[in-house]
Amino acid sequence: METKSPPSSSQHREHLVVMETPSRQRLRPWLEAKINSKTIPGLYWLDNSQQIFRVPWKHGGKHDWHEEDSMIFKEWAIHTGRYREGVDTADWPTWKTRFRCALNKLPDIMEVKEKSSLDGAEPYRAYKFIPRRDSRQIRSPPVPIQQYTAPPELERPVEIPLRHDGHPSQFHTHVVVPTTVREDAPVSPAMGELVPVQTSTHFVSNHADPGPQQPEPPDYEMDLKMMYRHLDVYQSTCVNPTGCRLFYGQDPDLIDGLQQAMFGPDGLEHICFPPCAQILRNQKQVTLTNQLLNALDRGIILECESGSIYATRKCKCVVFVSSPSFNDGKPTKLQRDVKTLIFHYQEYFEPMLIRYLTGLSNKPSPEVLFGFGQNWRPNDQPLSNLLIAAVVGCSKARHKISQISFVSPESMPMEVSKSDDLDKYLNYAKIQQCVNDN
Repeated sequence: METKSPPSSSQHREHLVVMETPSRQRLRPWLEAKINSKTIPGLYWLDNSQQIFRVPWKHGGKHDWHEEDSMIFKEWAIHTGRYREGVDTADWPTWKTRFRCALNKLPDIMEVKEKSSLDGAEPYRAYKFIPRRDSRQIRSPPVPIQQYTAPPELERPVEIPLRHDGHPSQFHTHVVVPTTVREDAPVSPAMGELVPVQTSTHFVSNHADPGPQQPEPPDYEMDLKMMYRHLDVYQSTCVNPTGCRLFYGQDPDLIDGLQQAMFGPDGLEHICFPPCAQILRNQKQVTLTNQLLNALDRGIILECESGSIYATRKCKCVVFVSSPSFNDGKPTKLQRDVKTLIFHYQEYFEPMLIRYLTGLSNKPSPEVLFGFGQNWRPNDQPLSNLLIAAVVGCSKARHKISQISFVSPESMPMEVSKSDDLDKYLNYAKIQQCVNDN
């Protein structure tokens, strides 16, 4: 039976993701304080200069286990509101699992396996605090998406017919108040600024310089988004070279060999689907979604190598994938415990990108769609109908597309008419208003 923790007072059904209470101290400073206080048995520095510390890790099933052997897990459960003395029932295995998951999700804490010792009378795991400026090179924490709509006067999507497939691209422009105005100066979609017209024609080229280029992401970086039907419930960027595991529930504490066979290799970033009862309002949908989530306990492993994405299904929940790389994007069932290439950067994306730049094909997609426990037809709208879905993208491919979005031969010019007398008067009034405001 699934163990559910009582919701904290900060949780609200309108939130897509349950956020931490702002006043609660985060794990790293809390853990540093506990280490320095020397009040938790077995928790102390192995090498203070290298910021390497040990966490006691004795299995609760051993005959010589005592509560003080796992006191750090209880303290974290109390700190996070998962356990209330005298109210909740003690659950040592769950506390240990939650603590380990919290450690795995942090970008600035990593396990030092060569210094860990899980054998002997006093087993422990060694971890290291990573300087925050270097943490992104290790892994990136999940970024929750909150239900928020920007006011229309601050941010408004602008539709430009950049593609021939009938689906206009969208981007966001930002309001720029000019101090001077040149007559008939068009708005650059890439920069949201005024640019001069170069010729007498009134067609505006959208081959604009997009400004300083962002550095290319590493070959192994992936962006991920989780959805419960039409709701985006979680988003993260995985910059862990080993990859990540999408799963649900609490992992039991197993011996290392069995742990790897059950959940995949060490070093994966573990990303948990959020509990749906705190997000969804339709009780029938909650019931059906929970049935699938409970079959996702072993999860699915995602790895990105040289821009190509591989998936290994470990869970008993059947997983379908739709990829532009094969089978014309039709959903395909993943075999269990088989590492499957689902996005081919070299053989699909790069050739399609060249064809797109020469006007021979549509823009290639950098994304792969996963449906958990449900198949769908090509003409369906899976993102609206699948109980559980995930979209995984190759960050390197997405970056390539972003660099050529405004130089593609498929990009159509925008038309701007000459200003009439009322337009000229409006421009003058805007300048006067700007002067008065300053």
